[in-house]
Amino acid sequence: MRNFNFKKRNFTSGLHMLGIVLLIVGLFVFISPFIFEAENSFGKVFGVGMGAITAGLVIIFTFEGAIINWEEKKFKEYTSISGILVGDWEELPAITSVKVFSNSYVRTHLPNGISPTFSSSITDYLLLIYADSTQPLIKMIYSKKNKALQDAKKLAEGLGVPLMLNIKE
Repeated sequence: MRNFNFKKRNFTSGLHMLGIVLLIVGLFVFISPFIFEAENSFGKVFGVGMGAITAGLVIIFTFEGAIINWEEKKFKEYTSISGILVGDWEELPAITSVKVFSNSYVRTHLPNGISPTFSSSITDYLLLIYADSTQPLIKMIYSKKNKALQDAKKLAEGLGVPLMLNIKE
């Protein structure tokens, strides 16, 4: 394996959810003339539908991530905008450790900004790569414990450093 590529995506919340909603709206706009009687021109329906679908696809395919190149000892933290990676390669300093922490918190949904409708307990798994600093060089956030542990083992082995786990059950 030449590169390690982490993609920070969550399709069930945030901006990615908006992209999915826009895709659904765009498809609905296309089929609405067959369901409802309206005197909309084909151009209007096509324009609104394609606009919503295009915006949805751009949002879905925009995300952040990090690539580590083992052979060239470089890394890049990037933003991918519709498949175009924006970010600069940097030299990978001597890595001292790879750490995994669990972080639990309560997320409250406030649709009207005042009264919460539901709350849920969330646990994120933070994979941190440290060099000679107290601050992590690269920070990766996972929602699944098994994926975080799998990638942490792969990184620790590839970088030849110890893996430290601090996960609360």
